[in-house]
Amino acid sequence: MAKMKITDEELIREIKSGKSLYRIHKEYGISVANLSVRARLLNLKVRDFVYEKEWRKLSRNGKYPSRVLSIPFKYLEKLGFKKDDELYGRWKVTKKGLLLEVKRGGSND
Repeated sequence: MAKMKITDEELIREIKSGKSLYRIHKEYGISVANLSVRARLLNLKVRDFVYEKEWRKLSRNGKYPSRVLSIPFKYLEKLGFKKDDELYGRWKVTKKGLLLEVKRGGSND
């Protein structure tokens, strides 16, 4: 991906159109960190860039067919969990797809 310059006016227009910093990064090849600093300097409110609507690669778990997905802590924090909490999760199959339930404490219901 070739790195392209983006002016402050273009950055303002892209953010006001609803694009995330990650999407702008993908289009212009500029680091998300750089875009984030520039947006703050321009007093722009931006959407979270942590792949909220982006698909993430589910990496293989060694030689097994299962897959691994990391949950960014910022999402757990928004749900009221703390860094030191012992967390348990379980998957449920629904009509819309997989639902991950996360809870604090023991693994028993």
